[in-house]
Parts: sequence; C-alpha cells; structure tokens
Amino acid sequence: MMVSPQERFAQPIRGHAYRPLTRFLAVAIVIATLAYGASVASARDDVSGALLFMVVSAGVIMVFACWYIVMGQTTIDERGVHQDWIMAKSYGWGEIRSARVLRLPLSTRLMLNTGRPPFKVVQSGTTEMTAAFEEIVAFYASKARS
Repeated sequence: MMVSPQERFAQPIRGHAYRPLTRFLAVAIVIATLAYGASVASARDDVSGALLFMVVSAGVIMVFACWYIVMGQTTIDERGVHQDWIMAKSYGWGEIRSARVLRLPLSTRLMLNTGRPPFKVVQSGTTEMTAAFEEIVAFYASKARS
C-alpha cells in the first residue's frame, strides 16, 4: 500500500516552477525584444501614439509574464499541488483523478485530470519537484488499479 500524498507531503516541497535555462531564456528574450522595440521606436519620428501605446502595452505584458516564469514557485503539500502564476493554480488531493508527467526540453510538467476539462498543468523546475511528480503519478496509478 502506498502512502497517501497527504502523509507523504506533510513536509512541503517547494521550488522554482521553471528550470534555470528556461528562466534565463525568458529574461534574454524579453530584454532583446524590449531593446529592439526601443531602438526601432527611437529611430523613427513618425510612430503614431496608438502604435506606441500598443507596443508599450505588449512590453509590459511580456515583463509581467517573464516575472512569473522567473519567480514562480510550485508547492506540493498535505493539501495538494499549488503554483504561483498570474492566476494562481491550486489542486487539492481529493479533486485529482489521475496524473501524468510530461517531459519537454525546457520543462517537466505534471498533467492533472480533475474530471473537469481541460487538463490542469503544473511545472517543475527542480529535480526534487520532478521526483515528487513521479511519486504523485505512481500513487494515482496504483489507486486506479485497486
């Protein structure tokens, strides 16, 4: 019999939601895009106010999303799986029906089926978090078999 997630994660695991390379790339892309936008805008005198507003707004949104990629944290505790994001994600153990790990080049993700579409996705940026994801998948797979 496997230990329940509530018992296993009584001591919370917390770590970055994205790997260091992903965080670095996010910052590099935002800086390069903002620098290019600034150079284009400063080289032209005929940039309309509406276009400038749109470009600045897009830049703010990029910085905001980048902040969450760089600073976002995933937590697994006795209550469930949680991730800081623009809109915080939180899934209790009782609402999860199944779980699957998806390994991609720049991130590892835990896909959760809560019975309500779409699948819920939480990212792992550390090896400890990825190992915890594997334990969660094993627990729900054994629960489905019994």
